[in-house]
Amino acid sequence: MHSHLSFQNPPALRNEALELAKSLAARAEADPTDVDGRALDGYDDARSFLHLW
Repeated sequence: MHSHLSFQNPPALRNEALELAKSLAARAEADPTDVDGRALDGYDDARSFLHLW
């Protein structure tokens, strides 16, 4: 067992993570009682980190 994360396919993982963040942000915007509003900040942070602005 490795003590660190090993990414076999980083672009695919990045895309999946970004889609999850986007989905959570959309849900938070549509219904703040469904998902914590910090999901909007998380999506912005992910886009900023990946230089997608």
